[in-house]
Amino acid sequence: MLKVKQSTNEYGLYGEVGRYPMQIARELIMIKYWLKLLNSNNKLIVNIYRMLCDDANDNTTYSGLNWAYHIKTLLQSIGLGNVWYEQRANNVNFQNIKQRILAIFK
Repeated sequence: MLKVKQSTNEYGLYGEVGRYPMQIARELIMIKYWLKLLNSNNKLIVNIYRMLCDDANDNTTYSGLNWAYHIKTLLQSIGLGNVWYEQRANNVNFQNIKQRILAIFK
């Protein structure tokens, strides 16, 4: 479709056409859901989330199944680890996180 060689860098093509890999889209969806949990009024969901956060802070991953741990490591990998530790202050901005993820990809 783009008439480029098969050896052309995939990420270069994504940047050229203004698209991002599915991993970036998945990370953004995870962050959106995380923000939704932070603002939830459902006591059961909030309690379960807090338990997962406590385990994530203790680096308990449950063989990679602790969802909160993945959010924590994602935020730390993009240099926003402080957002994880200040999450209860409700000063988390999705646009800032999205811009950081996209800037790192570029």
